[in-house]
Amino acid sequence: MGKFINGGQTCIAPDYILIHQSIKDKFIGYLKKEIESAYGHNPEQSPDFSRIINLRNFNRLKEMLSGQKLLSGGVTNEQTLYISPT
Repeated sequence: MGKFINGGQTCIAPDYILIHQSIKDKFIGYLKKEIESAYGHNPEQSPDFSRIINLRNFNRLKEMLSGQKLLSGGVTNEQTLYISPT
């Protein structure tokens, strides 16, 4: 919850998680389920998932996603300053 509250725009949002390789895939599956449980099948339509505070930060974050191997999310909408839980 700490990473996704307010679209990850809090000073206490964790930047990473350390887990043993043997449970990585299971953890990712549970994480995806929890995101869907909290924000629905389409988080962009969720009234509970916030948007990025301004265009400058939206573009900065979108650029960080570029060229990365994403396990989930990565959907962006500049018009609404939306970046999906990623």
